Amino acid sequence: MQPVGRRWVLQKTLAGAVGLGLGLRGQPLLVEAAPTSVDEGALEHARFSEILRITPDNRIVLVPPVAEMGQNVITSLAALVAEELEVDWSRVEVEIAPHHPDFYNVRGQAAGNSRAVRIWYQPLRQLGAAARMALTEAAAQRWQVSVSGLVATEGRISDPVSGKTATYGELCQAAAAVPLPASPRLRAPGEWRLLGQTQIRKDGEAKVTGAAQFGADVRLPDMVYAAVRMAPDPGGSVALGQTPPTHPNVLSVTTLDDAVAVVATTWWRANAVLKTLSITHQEGAFAQAGNTAIAMELEAALSDGRGTVAMASEQALSNEASGWVEARYHQPFLAHACMEPMTATVSVEADRVLVYAPTQSPKRSAEQVAALLGRPVADIQMFNTYLGGGFGRKGLDFGATFQAATLSAKLGRPVQVIWDRETDIEQDQFRPAAAYRCRARLDEAGMPTDLELRIATQSLRKQLFPQFYHPEIVEVSHTPFPYEVPALEIRWCEAELPIRVGFWRAVHSSAHPFAIESFIDHLAHQTGQDPYRYRRALLSQKPRLGAVLDKVADLAGWGRTLPTGHGLGIACIEGWGSFCAQVVEVSVSAEGFSVERIWVAADCGVVLCPGTVEAQLQGAVADVLGMVLAGGVSFDRGAAVQNNFGTYPMLRCHQMPEVTVSTVASEEAPGGVGELGVPCVAAAVANAVFAASGHRATELPIRLGNA
Repeated sequence: MQPVGRRWVLQKTLAGAVGLGLGLRGQPLLVEAAPTSVDEGALEHARFSEILRITPDNRIVLVPPVAEMGQNVITSLAALVAEELEVDWSRVEVEIAPHHPDFYNVRGQAAGNSRAVRIWYQPLRQLGAAARMALTEAAAQRWQVSVSGLVATEGRISDPVSGKTATYGELCQAAAAVPLPASPRLRAPGEWRLLGQTQIRKDGEAKVTGAAQFGADVRLPDMVYAAVRMAPDPGGSVALGQTPPTHPNVLSVTTLDDAVAVVATTWWRANAVLKTLSITHQEGAFAQAGNTAIAMELEAALSDGRGTVAMASEQALSNEASGWVEARYHQPFLAHACMEPMTATVSVEADRVLVYAPTQSPKRSAEQVAALLGRPVADIQMFNTYLGGGFGRKGLDFGATFQAATLSAKLGRPVQVIWDRETDIEQDQFRPAAAYRCRARLDEAGMPTDLELRIATQSLRKQLFPQFYHPEIVEVSHTPFPYEVPALEIRWCEAELPIRVGFWRAVHSSAHPFAIESFIDHLAHQTGQDPYRYRRALLSQKPRLGAVLDKVADLAGWGRTLPTGHGLGIACIEGWGSFCAQVVEVSVSAEGFSVERIWVAADCGVVLCPGTVEAQLQGAVADVLGMVLAGGVSFDRGAAVQNNFGTYPMLRCHQMPEVTVSTVASEEAPGGVGELGVPCVAAAVANAVFAASGHRATELPIRLGNA
């Protein structure tokens, strides 16, 4: 454990009344080495304050420093503090953190990469423990007794000998003057009261009652609304074909750099008028990009000699030309299709700029708006709202925010921009399409002695962080291949495509395991071996991954006799400090196939909130299953063909199978969960379809007959 010492800040704060504010600055535990994959800019030492407020009227307010986008992080992080602080959970209030340096973590307050609990697990517990000890010391000084005899229970310090008691609110001002302990003692898991138990979500009531504020819920005085039309193809442009007629309640019809915007007193009026306008579209340089050109470039990237080695064993691949088993796999572009489309509200004023946005990256949003307007970052007051889904989309896409800022500066009043569903999908930063070539040589027992995997896809870094792009830097998941093979080579082959791409839930790990786990299954079946046992034999040096594989096989009753037309498929993954395996049961008929049931086993270290872990894994399965069954974005002349739920369908209720989740008991530090359930789904479904029908699906979405 890192000592608290002078790095901690204890200060008086004004929050209705003078009370106790606690935080942490410069905690070495939070400082990471510069990442070797996609960076988010210059890192700074972690520092935060005002995460905990205790006031004389006995309010206990926790302000988790990470964006809440449905992953329940606002509850999980608050519970870390509350556990060590020793308070009644029902009395704890939780607020969304404002954009401010005191809340920056090593990624600038950004949410993503399943890292919130991993980063804050130790520091927030230290924060709660230090606060409790300071309050206890304040009580000891007030009563002139030894601190060792005092007890903290549910927001109150008690002296069992004298019977004296005081609430945290009564002690908070005195505690502000108490030196903080150098190394607060943390409770062992066996002593936990909150952690390890499912707690009621702190944002649940507000979301159920409608009190929670999402991006489109923001209302400011004198605010107006804007609907926009943008070119559907990268590099294209739009313009007004003729002077627009006047309409009641319409304030402006404006041409922006990348859009035509209608501003009105309501968004519905603005959008209705927008649809009546004569808008011309000038195609961009990439108008020739269509499905055929995309497929040809992905195939060329696999075969024309390009590529950089991402992972390789000391033993080189065999140079024998014969004896290889080969398979190819393909995945389409995917849209995010978040429940809440892109939206932002901006008020550009003389001395400040107010920005209200559902963003995963408050710090970067503020910096980008400042650069756009030519204002100091200090002028930007960023207010983060709840996110109606994020999944990576709302971390680096500032299009709606830029449009709102530009229009507000022109009109001199607050403007709220909301993209309709068609614009939201057409202008998405899509998950890249990918093509894979897998080759393996097998020994007499059917086990791979040599395995080569080539991955062809676009560079995320080139589009999102061009300042850090270099063609020799690989862009694959950190743990792309979990199995033990004597000679292994994985090569990333950059495809040059004009399609906008970005982070999608689990990023590279959402895509690559489809090819890897399908190919391992292919090898097992080709050599007449059980797919579960085959994998298990390749994981002798991966005990935690092997354990979840055993767990899920047991849950699903692997090896049992199945009804006619049914099949089981299995897949496993490691990543984000966690391990996951899934088994899927499908049934096949003349009409196609349906997913009947899914079992998920996970080792994510010590489980802090079982309900959240279960919900995140089930939600990830649902998120991906829709893409496996019907997802995919195709392109014609550079523009997305699918642009609403009629052509880009989400998973329907009748398609959702029962999902059973079980975790492996662990004392390891918490691993990530939000993306852990994503990678295995596609391969496990494909492998189950093969087991049931003999059809090996090599493309997504899976349809019987697409070999």
